[in-house]
This record gives sequence, structure tokens and C-alpha cells, in this order.
Amino acid sequence: MGVRFPPPAPSTSRIAHRMASREILSRSLTIVVGAVGIFSVAALLGRWHWIPDGLSHFVAQYALLTAPASIGLLGCRRLGWAAAAAATCAFQVVQLSPYLPSIDSASIDAPSFTLFQFNVGAKSETLDTLPDWLEARAEELDVVVLFEVDTEWKNAVAELAGLFPVDASVLRDDPFGVAVFTRLPRASARITHTDPHQLPTIVATVAGDQTWPHITILATHSPAPDSGAA
Repeated sequence: MGVRFPPPAPSTSRIAHRMASREILSRSLTIVVGAVGIFSVAALLGRWHWIPDGLSHFVAQYALLTAPASIGLLGCRRLGWAAAAAATCAFQVVQLSPYLPSIDSASIDAPSFTLFQFNVGAKSETLDTLPDWLEARAEELDVVVLFEVDTEWKNAVAELAGLFPVDASVLRDDPFGVAVFTRLPRASARITHTDPHQLPTIVATVAGDQTWPHITILATHSPAPDSGAA
């Protein structure tokens, strides 16, 4: 009859190493959750200034960070921080919920189209690369919307207009230039100006029929929140 011996107890150094690793993980996750919380609150100030408004562009990333962080903090037995992470994640999901696709909202067989929107950035290097990129993919794109197009884009806009049946553009040497190109059926585009600031807006419409619903696309570059014109 054999004698069974109990497994050796883990060494003190091994236990200390595990505790130190858990503490490092816990502190790291609390920093992440704290930073996301600060950014989320700061983003709410974006309606008054464009700098905090930039923080509101990463809501999905905030949710992806805080979801696993809440699980990790729960495993580290930091219940308060785990709850804070879960609440922060839920706040991000609530903000994203209006944009989540719904199977009930449209038929899977309903017509679809591809829209490419890009802010070229005034005086940026995109003028050297983006027109060629768009030209190579013109057959794949149904609608192209470009913002901040200035007079330096005149030749590029003219070339793109030759690739799409319908186009409209307003080139301005400020951030409010806009151009729209589309190949959607029965489409039309017109230029209007929004009151009271007379900023250009391009309205592209598609007349509906048995195969296509009526579609309206509004393309305009709004002023910064701190400009007093928003």
C-alpha cells in the first residue's frame, strides 16, 4: 500500500510574485478605467469647444477597453473599480445604441450603397495620394463626400467629376469646402447655404421607385463648437 504525500506548498517567493503581479495588473486597469472616465466626461464638453469634442470620437474604443477591464478588476477583487468600469462601459454602449444596426429596421434584401466620406484636411498631403486612390476604386464607390476641399483641389475635383454621373462642389480656402460625387440611380445634387452663417451645404437626393427608397444626403462642414456659429 503506497503512502501519499500532500503536494508541496508553494514557496513564499512564488506567492509574493503572484501578489505583486496581481497588484500591477490591478493598478494598470484602474489607470485605464480612470483615464477613460475622465475622457468620457471631458467629451461631454465638446459642444462648447472643439478640443474636448475630439475625445467623443472614441466611444467604441472606450467600451472595448472598459469591458475587459471590469472583468480583470473583478478577478483582482477590486469590486469598486470593477463596478466603475462596468458603469463606464454601459455609458458608452448607451451612446452607441442609436447607431447599432437592427435586423427589424430594414430587410436584408433591401438595396444598399457604399458611401465614402473623408476630411481631406486643408493644405494636407492627401492631395498627392487621395485622388489616385479614389480613381482606382471609383467603380466600387456609390457616393463620395469630401470635406475641406480648397482651390488647390480644383483639378482633382474636375477629374473625379468625370468618373461620376452626378457631382457638386464648393471649393473654399477655409475649412468649409465640400464636394459630393455619386453614381446612384436617378440622383441629383444641388448647392445651398445654411442660415444664418451662409455655409455651403450640398443636398444629394435619389428619387425612389419600386427598387430604391427615397434617399437624401446632406453634406456640410459645421463650424467648431467654440466659434459661436455652431
